[in-house]
Amino acid sequence: TAMFEDITLDPAKYAEANGLIVSNDTGHTAEVAWEPTGDETFWELQYQTNKDEWKSVTLKESYYKFQDLPGKSTTSVRVRALCSETEMSKWT
Repeated sequence: TAMFEDITLDPAKYAEANGLIVSNDTGHTAEVAWEPTGDETFWELQYQTNKDEWKSVTLKESYYKFQDLPGKSTTSVRVRALCSETEMSKWT
């Protein structure tokens, strides 16, 4: 815990997701899962296919299943905890 004047920050509360796992069921679906590391309430998952714009999904669970992915493509994924409207962890 770090203290700055009257503010106390608990680094564990806003720690980034742990153990991000991506598995490919078929050529067109994939599952992403990770371990919560603190008091996270919601998650933001971002993904991009073939270096297009990042797209965001807000989740309550630490799991997401992609459907209808384009064949022969590369999809990048990143996740962060949303601890409040203004506080979030780093991207995993």
